[in-house]
Amino acid sequence: MGIAAHRVSLSYIATVVQVEVSRDGKLRIPRIDTAVDVGTVVNPDNVRCQIEGAAVFGTSIARTGEITVSNGVY
Repeated sequence: MGIAAHRVSLSYIATVVQVEVSRDGKLRIPRIDTAVDVGTVVNPDNVRCQIEGAAVFGTSIARTGEITVSNGVY
């Protein structure tokens, strides 16, 4: 399990990601749980879409992203 907590724009967010790695090295993410305290919610659908989009974006970066450094510069 991976855990992350963050504060941004007066909102508090915590996420727990369940990760499984098979014997042959394949990565699987069966579950992501996020708790948010955003204060007064005017449009709940927008908040839900923002949190779900962040989970997809973060998962995509974790699975396929890389940082390369050449001569101390990336």
